[in-house]
Amino acid sequence: ERLVAAPFFHANQYQTLDVLDQVISNSSAHRLARVTSLPQPRNGSQALWVLGDQGDHLFPIFHDDVSHARGELSDWTLATVLLDLDQGTTDLMMGNPRNLKVLRRFNILGHLEQ
Repeated sequence: ERLVAAPFFHANQYQTLDVLDQVISNSSAHRLARVTSLPQPRNGSQALWVLGDQGDHLFPIFHDDVSHARGELSDWTLATVLLDLDQGTTDLMMGNPRNLKVLRRFNILGHLEQ
């Protein structure tokens, strides 16, 4: 168990476990470096703003048609999800999460009470 007192970001690598022979890809290294250069989010909207960032044109945090048209060298983002434990919701975002468009909202409290 570990107390998380601030937003925590990972890019497909372990940061808090000692993993022998862990290989960190260029994409993961770039995305981690980029997120540490951005303001720390204080709410869900700000976290989505960070997750939608495309400031690193070669290896952006969010991968889509726009980033690939700009010359991105990495993969594609399949989905972005925001879990709001205070509200008991999970939002599946549509497209770049910076646009704050929710495709589907799930009420997780109802499922936890059953």
